[in-house]
Amino acid sequence: MTPQRTGDFCRSESPPTPKPPAPTPPSTLNSDSATGAKRDCLTKADCSAASLEMGIGFVSGTFPTKGCFSKNDKLFWSPGTRQEMTTANLSGAQKRIRCSVKQSPPTQSPPATVVDKDTICLTKEACSTRARRIGIDVFLSGDYPTKGCYSKNGKSYWSAGSRAEMSTTNLPGVQNRIFCQVTTPSPPQTTPPPPPRPTGNNRVACLTQAQCNNKRQELGLNVFHTGSWTTKGCYSKNGKAFFSTGGSTAQMSTTNLPGVLQRIWCTSSVSRTGQNIALSSKSMATEEMTDSLPSSGGFRMFNWGVVTVTIISNALLMW
Repeated sequence: MTPQRTGDFCRSESPPTPKPPAPTPPSTLNSDSATGAKRDCLTKADCSAASLEMGIGFVSGTFPTKGCFSKNDKLFWSPGTRQEMTTANLSGAQKRIRCSVKQSPPTQSPPATVVDKDTICLTKEACSTRARRIGIDVFLSGDYPTKGCYSKNGKSYWSAGSRAEMSTTNLPGVQNRIFCQVTTPSPPQTTPPPPPRPTGNNRVACLTQAQCNNKRQELGLNVFHTGSWTTKGCYSKNGKAFFSTGGSTAQMSTTNLPGVLQRIWCTSSVSRTGQNIALSSKSMATEEMTDSLPSSGGFRMFNWGVVTVTIISNALLMW
């Protein structure tokens, strides 16, 4: 009896046909995903950054060859279609330039403040002169992402831009700002104001804002304003003090002020003796004399309004 075979043991079948591998997608040089890869330079900024990396000059314009290419140690940029700017079949000594993915221009921080006695180089000539003075012999100019005058790897560069762009000190990579030195002028010599002149009535005007401010504090005027008004000098109005600049000494000393304005005087040269004489004269005009004691006692009382003065002796009165 012939043993019966089961299953697919005797089945004759062809091996399965293997599936062809999936085609590898064509690589693009414009992909920014691969570190260190190259991509087509499709913008003027990309081409300019490539020239900076290579340390050669940069020229942009409208040329027969489109895109970013090199010729005779210079980089050129000419706008065109994507196909025109990516073809590698260039004529003569021209060579297609591709950009490094990692060389995308970084975002720069807001411009930093220019410091001390240095100032920015505002012209190409000033940048070149300054670079030579600090010992940098190689000088390149072009349209680079970094603007103004700066150095990198022992070379100096110039790229025109706005004042803010050319003065920032926050530069990418190993770039350093080159400043042009200037001579800082000496500060102007200020002449102190002349000493106050006494007016005809022996009063001295406040000729400066500081003098007026000190005097109004002595007078208890809490509000103080300064400006340039018709009335000059130091004066008060409605319980407030004012100082108006731009007037002459005569204008700041006049007493003929409009309305309720009153002149504030800084100093009065009236002597204490003169004040006493004036007070005595005024008092004597209103005095009321009464005998409070017999005359033989040598005491008399004078009532001068609200002031009462006791004269100790006749001898003192006679003196």
